[in-house]
Amino acid sequence: MDVNKINARYFSKGAQLELYKHHYLDLLPPEKVLFPRYISGADKVLDLGCGAGRTTARIGELAGEVIGTDISEVMVETAQDKNPGLEFRVMDAARIVYPDAQFDVVVFSYNGPSYLYPEEKRQSSMREVHRVLKNNGKFIFSSFTRYPPYTLSSLVNLVVTRLLMGLRTRYKIHVTRHGVTVNFEPSPEEEVQLLEAMGFVLDEMMPMAEKVGFFGYTPDISTYYVFSKR
Repeated sequence: MDVNKINARYFSKGAQLELYKHHYLDLLPPEKVLFPRYISGADKVLDLGCGAGRTTARIGELAGEVIGTDISEVMVETAQDKNPGLEFRVMDAARIVYPDAQFDVVVFSYNGPSYLYPEEKRQSSMREVHRVLKNNGKFIFSSFTRYPPYTLSSLVNLVVTRLLMGLRTRYKIHVTRHGVTVNFEPSPEEEVQLLEAMGFVLDEMMPMAEKVGFFGYTPDISTYYVFSKR
């Protein structure tokens, strides 16, 4: 099972691609708060996992320079067509091709790090972010938060995950009407501990709740983080 191809395929075709082309255009609530707070007009920003350019376009209104990257060629082509005045590149977030200390801010939003597999690749991406950030530069990202399976669909996903990936994995297979994704789901405490061990310092953490299921269960399905490079 090539998890990275499964995740890339989910966002690069069919209904999901159309959603990101035409509907998912605005910033999410945490982004509306954190981007203006930590990105200024003099900053050079790298937007990892930019998809169809949703975040890159808004960051471009705040920063002096922004470069959007994504592993999906289809998404990068879509982003460039929608935003001809901005720069986009196809790039693996675990192999950032820029030299050390090039960026004031690196953004990896909408749970981008959660789609990298295995854990070593995910951690490689975060080490790469640390490398290309300037001293005291900011890393803004979000990741899925582990929460109990209080809905039927979540319980089914948990069972499928255990059958296919084992009992000890921190990834979860999500079977949705648009396709399948495989997501890493740490606790916020685990995420902070990992980043601090890599040489980051936590500045801010902001949970994002989302309605799940027919009865309106609203867990903190993801968490946004802001870290500074030491």
